[in-house]
Amino acid sequence: MGADVGDDSIALRLLRYERSQKLCNYIGGGIGGLLVVVGLSGSTLANAPWWMASVIITLVVFAAVFLGRAYIGFLSSHYELVRYQKAQKRADTDQVPDTGELGYPSATFMFFKISTVLLFLAGLVLLVGIWFPPR
Repeated sequence: MGADVGDDSIALRLLRYERSQKLCNYIGGGIGGLLVVVGLSGSTLANAPWWMASVIITLVVFAAVFLGRAYIGFLSSHYELVRYQKAQKRADTDQVPDTGELGYPSATFMFFKISTVLLFLAGLVLLVGIWFPPR
């Protein structure tokens, strides 16, 4: 994340997790939208080389896998922090202990970024593919 997450209050960290889950939903919508464009008409990539559709589908599948892993990571971190807050009777303004399963899930954020890049690449290949001139 851009900001230093080490100084997060519980409320701020929970907001980060909620935002990240929403972003995962939006990227998932982008993945779905890209698949609709590819499959909407059999002629979307009719003039492109045969391998372009395979590359797009491969990138989309990997984007979906990484996105699913990111969503589950943010959801699990959110759950663990709420559970900790309730069990320890902590206020929203208390600082998050950045240890163990309560630490910010940096790997999860990396999965989210990879998914976003893969979606971008799939969209780029699609855009290149649709501009091939008729044979």
